[in-house]
Amino acid sequence: MDLFESNNIPFQNIIGFGSDGCNTMFGANNSIVSRLKLNLPGSIVQKRICHSLHLCASEACKFCPVIVKI
Repeated sequence: MDLFESNNIPFQNIIGFGSDGCNTMFGANNSIVSRLKLNLPGSIVQKRICHSLHLCASEACKFCPVIVKI
């Protein structure tokens, strides 16, 4: 949280956080997410967003018609 203060980023401006699922970021005790939830209970937290998006896009492509070049 000191990083935000040292860079003059108002803590209240944070609305969400996304990261990989490592324990440092998402652990139950003393992680970035546990501190965010403590200080900003309404913030949105998303784990492995890029991986989740990739899985969704891969599944969607199975049902999309083949794109024809003009």
